Amino acid sequence: MGLFDKLRDPVVLKEDSSAKKQLEQLDFYSKLASECIKEQIEQDKKLCIC
Repeated sequence: MGLFDKLRDPVVLKEDSSAKKQLEQLDFYSKLASECIKEQIEQDKKLCIC
């Protein structure tokens, strides 16, 4: 009752992130990809950083 009244937003606990590894992979594939694919890779990199 009173305990849960203050909790309004979800709390997400994260032990680690694979964002660094994902960015390294995206950088690697960006060097091999065509221009239209590079645009998608750049968008993926922006989403990975957040």
